[in-house]
Amino acid sequence: LGSNPAHLGLVMRPQEHTIKDTYANITETGYYTVNQISKDFIKKAHYTSAKLPKEHSEFDMMNLEREIKEDFWAPFVTCSFLKIGMELIEVISLPNGCIFIVGEIILAQVPDESVNEKGQIDLTKFDAVGIGGLNTYYRLEKIAEFPYIRNNQIPKFDA
Repeated sequence: LGSNPAHLGLVMRPQEHTIKDTYANITETGYYTVNQISKDFIKKAHYTSAKLPKEHSEFDMMNLEREIKEDFWAPFVTCSFLKIGMELIEVISLPNGCIFIVGEIILAQVPDESVNEKGQIDLTKFDAVGIGGLNTYYRLEKIAEFPYIRNNQIPKFDA
């Protein structure tokens, strides 16, 4: 959503009938984590979306190890190579009942070997996956890189 300060957006399903634990944890504590899924634990990550009773932990049910960092309240997923610690900035109700959560990145951890000389993260280094819809996962593959555009750098395109 922006780079200075660095903000990310997260869309959650409607919470009108029952407040889900993830939403409650974010709004009660003001902190949450974003953990990149890789091919190594894609199935476990998918099943964390189950509607478990409050007393059951997704970490425990899916056998995912927690990583606690001294300087951050919420737990990270140990096997995730890209870990982002977020602070809640704003909760916005959307017209369809969904909720848009705006958070500021206050902590980021990524292995040095996945960062290029420009400071960009190469998601292909660790078999990162993306999701389409609710339950379909895709391999991420870098197909092109272009410069930051200045008007005098626009090439002439043929029709």
